[in-house]
Amino acid sequence: MGVEDFWIKALGDFHLQHKKKLSEFAGKRVAVDLSVWIHAALHSSQSDASIALTSEPTYPTAEVPDIIMQKHGLLTANKIKPIYVFDGAPHVMNHARRLERESGKNKAKRECLALVDKAKRGLDITDDDRARALKARRNMACPTDALYAMIRDKFESEGIPFIVAPFEAEMQMVFLERKKIVDATMTEDSDAIVLGAQTVLTKVTFAKDAKDCQARVFNATEFFCGRGAGNSYRSQLTKWVQYLPEVASFLGNDYIKRLHGNGVVTVLGKPATVLVPAKEGLMDRLHRSPDRHKFLLDIEHLRQRPGWATQFEHTRLWPTMSET
Repeated sequence: MGVEDFWIKALGDFHLQHKKKLSEFAGKRVAVDLSVWIHAALHSSQSDASIALTSEPTYPTAEVPDIIMQKHGLLTANKIKPIYVFDGAPHVMNHARRLERESGKNKAKRECLALVDKAKRGLDITDDDRARALKARRNMACPTDALYAMIRDKFESEGIPFIVAPFEAEMQMVFLERKKIVDATMTEDSDAIVLGAQTVLTKVTFAKDAKDCQARVFNATEFFCGRGAGNSYRSQLTKWVQYLPEVASFLGNDYIKRLHGNGVVTVLGKPATVLVPAKEGLMDRLHRSPDRHKFLLDIEHLRQRPGWATQFEHTRLWPTMSET
């Protein structure tokens, strides 16, 4: 799961940070969010796995396990010790976003079937039609139980450690880091930071040569110690280190959809400059309000989103950084 606008805006200049070579993490134990790799393989223009998984019936494809093993080889070539984490059962709070994704897949399926019907009626199929059909099938593709089993069998045969999380992989990875079973996590999902991850390797670039593999590295201590004017990342998020779940609820994520207009500046505010006074954010107003629930209900009424305030309070029950 990801928090909207988190990597690019909420973390300030973090996205401009130079990437580090993976070799700098030699000897480190890293929990890897495997779903990121699987979905990247399924939707890659270089992969035909989406065809296998959207055929009727589906048929096995070794392409995704092969891609994963190639990336595993690049990690181990850099002397990183990975522990792979599979997603577990879908969390009940994620139901609305799952329905939204299912709707997107159904739309892609309808587009693909329309092109099939066009071919059956003897109409000309253009190169553009073929490209759209392939894109639609990639959008339809999702991992199957058989695919997961193939990957787990491969890991077991090679003696590669892995864990199946109870729910979201990110929660399990943060737990592993908290218990010092791993030294860092590798994921593209920003909610790992909200959950309390201390060291996150993200935006990973895999190259043919292991020595050229890189990642952008988020270090919680480095980021959040630079509060106020001394914050080199120029992010208002440093004011709310103890309240990241609330920030994530305002910005929107897989558990609660963003309210229209709740951008990063609206939520976090903006510091004063020589010419412009400071702009107060929703987080400032929430924590200054004498009646928190009434404040949230007022927003719910204003934005015409019944039930949003209750959703907000449920979603913010993620572990905060002070609890990790």
